[in-house]
Amino acid sequence: MRQLPLPLLIESPIIPSMFWYYFTRLLCNWLLFMLGGRLTVEGIDNIPADGPYIMVSNHMSIADGPIVLMAHPPKWTYFWIADKWRELPVFGFLSARIGAIFINREVLDRAAIRQAVEMLEAGEIIGLAPEATRSPIGQIIKPRNGAAYLATRVPVPILPIGVTGTDKLFRNFLRLRRTPITVRFGETFTVPIPERRPRQSDLTQLTDEIMQHILRLIPSEQHGYYRYVASE
Repeated sequence: MRQLPLPLLIESPIIPSMFWYYFTRLLCNWLLFMLGGRLTVEGIDNIPADGPYIMVSNHMSIADGPIVLMAHPPKWTYFWIADKWRELPVFGFLSARIGAIFINREVLDRAAIRQAVEMLEAGEIIGLAPEATRSPIGQIIKPRNGAAYLATRVPVPILPIGVTGTDKLFRNFLRLRRTPITVRFGETFTVPIPERRPRQSDLTQLTDEIMQHILRLIPSEQHGYYRYVASE
């Protein structure tokens, strides 16, 4: 069983384990096969050998998290997951047992932020989607500043990930069609750390910089919010 940093053990009644981690990976692979998904992974060489680092990806479907879990080499990762999924049968159960950090996205969830900071300081990997919720339109929507805030609190590398095809997965399944899905890992980067405490405007600027790295990994027709901003 993986030895977790003490703060998480104190705050969580469930101790994650490698058994549940590998079980979840196998289950996700089986579900993807049954749904007709064909996964292609690019840029594996860009993944750091060890933590700490922050993984950031676009978010087009509820399948994105499991897809990234499968595409990423077997390394323990703490994903921010919306608190509403905690009580969902199977998904909530397994998420809790592979180290999910459930976050209330409707408020400033200081406890979830503190856990993520502590994990990074302990050398762990944190995964999240800057958009905070899945896009209903198959394109990038306006992101929030969670990833930027973590990056200013703990200056670690950021690994950008572009996911394409997942927004069509369930629709194609109902039509008995296979769905090509691609996960692209980009080159890691860091953001400049402000000398003073970052203001909201600073975080927004850093968020846009983070999103630009993700945009390079997905087709331009999915740039959504940033296509609109660029045209203003």
